[in-house]
Amino acid sequence: MSQFSIEINKILHGLQKGDETLFETLIAKTYNHLKVVAFKYTKNKNEIRDVVNSTYERTLQYIHSFNIFKNGYSWMCKILQNVAYDLDTQSGVLYYAENDGEIFSNYYDAMDDKYALMQELARLNSEEQAMIYLRFWQDLTYREIAKELNMSKTTVHRRILEIIEFLRIRLQ
Repeated sequence: MSQFSIEINKILHGLQKGDETLFETLIAKTYNHLKVVAFKYTKNKNEIRDVVNSTYERTLQYIHSFNIFKNGYSWMCKILQNVAYDLDTQSGVLYYAENDGEIFSNYYDAMDDKYALMQELARLNSEEQAMIYLRFWQDLTYREIAKELNMSKTTVHRRILEIIEFLRIRLQ
């Protein structure tokens, strides 16, 4: 492990023990590094700060699960990756995965012609229909859908976003 990673581990371990004064030190040591990593995942300068700030929030939220024997900086980068993964970077809108049902429902409620949506849903293959049904009608999480369909969570999330985008384009 590099000297930088060792320093980050010490800070994270201190935070884990309850020393909240180390939080500012963590930000000072990692902010610029995480900005670079965030840009890699978002490709949008406007979202970088949001991704990094959410990374710090999640770091504090999950500090109890940090393993002192692992690379703390890598752990934070994985958190950042997950935060960025929750963004719909193609549309450029901050789009957290937990809110996709609400967004889809609002879109559906605003539609004048719900019959057109039902026709487009009927054109999807059975696997895609199952994903949409499980996510929006059964209100399952991506993890639950992945388990149900024997897929990875990443694949389910990506495919559902692709289906939603496909439906938006077809219905415009």
